[in-house]
Amino acid sequence: MSKITDATGVVHAALEPFTSEERFRIVRSALLLLGDEIAGAPAAPGKPLGSSYGGTGTDDADLPPSATKWISQHSVSLDALQRFFHLEGGQFSVIASPERAKSRQQQSRTAYLMRGLAAYLSTGEAAFLDEDARALCVTLGCYDKNNHNKIFSSFGNLITGSKSQGWKLTIPGIKNITATIKETPQD
Repeated sequence: MSKITDATGVVHAALEPFTSEERFRIVRSALLLLGDEIAGAPAAPGKPLGSSYGGTGTDDADLPPSATKWISQHSVSLDALQRFFHLEGGQFSVIASPERAKSRQQQSRTAYLMRGLAAYLSTGEAAFLDEDARALCVTLGCYDKNNHNKIFSSFGNLITGSKSQGWKLTIPGIKNITATIKETPQD
């Protein structure tokens, strides 16, 4: 066996008892300690989100208007938001999934919803590319190369668009992922 195969086995065994979110945090932290970055993920923790919503450290001017509007409309605490998103330069990046679904199909659908919400919070438009959502699925550990396209049929009225043209969260999609975020218990 090669060193890579041996290391993969050790890492797999070490990560197996953790949830997908915990695995992501562990791997991301280990890579950061080694000085490496994960594609699409922030290289280092940034400053917290706006202070008047319960965060610490920055003022509301750091939040894009679309995020301020969403927080106000949905009464989402900034602490809840910070558990799943990183904000840097006015752009939200997904860093964890709020759902502990058993199937990869459900986890992937949630990743697509989170990617759409990140776009919405950043720009006010809930549109995103399939390749970005797939990359998020890989990062969150729910990408299944052989069955990934099956998730599209599970979108229902939550997401519109296509793999080739891009996707967009609908109002029901935004409400669905918002409810999931709000209902996720604190660790």
